[in-house]
Amino acid sequence: MRVQIAATLQGVVTQTLLPRADGSGRIPAVEILFPDDAVRNLIRQGKVEQIYSIMQTGTKRGMQTLEQALADFVVRGLVSEEVALNRSSRPEQLSGLLKRGGGQTPQAGLRVAAE
Repeated sequence: MRVQIAATLQGVVTQTLLPRADGSGRIPAVEILFPDDAVRNLIRQGKVEQIYSIMQTGTKRGMQTLEQALADFVVRGLVSEEVALNRSSRPEQLSGLLKRGGGQTPQAGLRVAAE
């Protein structure tokens, strides 16, 4: 089963809708994974917990973690820090990103759509 998934997976996108800081509606925070050879190998080996670190460093290939998206929204004032921390599955990671000044989201198209 893992070999089939590793061979056929084209991408994974997850989304959560967050209330905007200004109260004008909701904004989607998106996590994106594009499986490359390293990701496929981790899936075959059953080491899926290591995929997150590939997503963190894969921003040039269009990947981003939920925490990177949340941090970017907080830094730009689109979402409150409290909301972002409550929605994060890794609040310690998000806190670290916020201390360093935000996420590294390369998704210019998502930024435009989100604003």
